[in-house]
Amino acid sequence: MLKRFNLAVKLNILVFLSLTVMLVGVVSLLILNTRILTEEIGGERVTEEVNIIQKRLSEIEKELLVDTNFIVSSVTFFQAVGRRSTVETTEFINTANASLGLDDITVVDGDGRRLTDTGVNKDTSQEDALLKAALGGKTNTVLMVEKNEGAIEVSIVVAAPVVSSTGNRLGAIQMSRHINRSFLQSLIFGRQNIQLGLVYDGKVIVRSGNDQTVNTILANGIPIESASIEAAKNGQTVVGTALILGDKGVPHTVAYTPLLDDNNHSAAVITILVELEEIYSFQNSTLMNTIIIFIALTVFALAIIYINIYRSVISPLNKLKIIAGAMTSGQYHERARSNTDDEVGQLATAFNTMAIAIQQREGSLQTAREHAERANQVKSMFLASVSHELRTPLNAIINLTKFVGLGMYGTVNEEQKDILSKVESRSKHLLSLINDVLDISKIESGSLELFVESAVKVDEIVAQAVE
Repeated sequence: MLKRFNLAVKLNILVFLSLTVMLVGVVSLLILNTRILTEEIGGERVTEEVNIIQKRLSEIEKELLVDTNFIVSSVTFFQAVGRRSTVETTEFINTANASLGLDDITVVDGDGRRLTDTGVNKDTSQEDALLKAALGGKTNTVLMVEKNEGAIEVSIVVAAPVVSSTGNRLGAIQMSRHINRSFLQSLIFGRQNIQLGLVYDGKVIVRSGNDQTVNTILANGIPIESASIEAAKNGQTVVGTALILGDKGVPHTVAYTPLLDDNNHSAAVITILVELEEIYSFQNSTLMNTIIIFIALTVFALAIIYINIYRSVISPLNKLKIIAGAMTSGQYHERARSNTDDEVGQLATAFNTMAIAIQQREGSLQTAREHAERANQVKSMFLASVSHELRTPLNAIINLTKFVGLGMYGTVNEEQKDILSKVESRSKHLLSLINDVLDISKIESGSLELFVESAVKVDEIVAQAVE
């Protein structure tokens, strides 16, 4: 297939193939290095997010304890509880919660009777157990899982006793924050490139994003890793080291951290999914820019190579071809230009040397042709001279021999007749050769030798006849 292309196109194709192989190697190396860099950055990012979220959870736990201590230490509050006034207790709790923003506050008196409950659930068994423990003087921070209207609801709960200034236990209080979408968003400060999920019983029940479907998908089509969930439930924070490709091929890193680890066990796990969209976009833009720049440089290089090849190789060879055609038609004075010392210049020099040799040989042939023409003229003059000088004497010899053989000049014996017959025969043969040479206007070496031989024999026979 390449036979149909000229030299410049062939060289450009070879250069293009070489640059293409180089481009594939550079792009592959760039992708590999970018992936390694993305994994390192992603690992650092998700580790930072784990630390931030764990610190934030610890702060929320401390805030709940501080808020609880603030309320139970209020004289107005424990006096209302001590008086077992539902109205006063509810009024104080509502006023306090307006600034605290808690999801549920429950207060009971010393007999366990509810004085106020800002979030009433059908199943209060877990709340009752915590409040009972608080009435016994124990302050607990626990993770509580309840069913509310058929949905699983996970909360961070602090339960504490309500004690008077004299040390009497007047009741108990329970304050909780539900782990819902707004709670998760507060952990990541509303950032969109981080997705949090609360996993309970092997399913994501709450997410920081808009999708609140309960299933086994973290986000962006990335599923839960069961082994990592089990490790996190046992109190171990699992940080993924490999990139995970989500929807549209965007890389992610994921981590699993326990929520309120209690004796190396957590009922719920928070998943942290970091979307590396910036790095992915940077990678794609870098690859695209690299390819575009490489293609532009390739086209520029091919143009320069083609121009140089055309000037230094193609154009001189085309001129050499034209000169060769002119020499074929007999114009031997044409010469190829030789301005360089490379292979093309050496070829032009060799061609000029050949042209000089051919021109000299052609001159020698012309000289030889002129000599041959002059020789032909000499031959014609020689034949004309032979025709004039030999034919007349030969005819006289033939006639005279006949007359002598017939006895017109005296009696001849048989031996003389035989000799005279041979003289006549040789003379006729010699005359026939002369006529043939004159007819074809040329003489060959064999005929000339035969002619000379016959002439010599005629002279000998004539001499014998004379004797």
